[in-house]
Amino acid sequence: MTVADEPRDLARYLPLSIRPRVDESRVTDDWAARLDQLALAVPYAGAAFDAAVARARAGRRVRIADLGAALVEAYMLGDVDVDDVTSGAVALARAVAAPLPVRAVVRGSTLRATDADWSFGSGPEIAGTARELVLFLYGRGPVPSA
Repeated sequence: MTVADEPRDLARYLPLSIRPRVDESRVTDDWAARLDQLALAVPYAGAAFDAAVARARAGRRVRIADLGAALVEAYMLGDVDVDDVTSGAVALARAVAAPLPVRAVVRGSTLRATDADWSFGSGPEIAGTARELVLFLYGRGPVPSA
């Protein structure tokens, strides 16, 4: 073995992630099915929600931003039963794309949903329900204090 080969060989023995392996087969980049499930739980939420549902039911691709806008409208109506993958994916996508003041609050923090099986980030914890976290990330609620 040459010195040039050592880093490549060493990399075979290092874990890519320290988190436990889980089945991620449910993760997708087409959110139409998740939006349709949300529409069944919330028959009417508003203009953006209805437009996104109509696109999904017409067979058009649903982006995470569309799902996020629809989820926020549904959450604004009250407590809605949303699966962990949907709320977590929306929260993660929004944490990356949120306006600067929101990103400044979550930078260097771990966001953890107290009622769902997701968390992301590193640093001091900001915990709240999935609803509280998503609404905060969209500028529709205060920083959760659970």
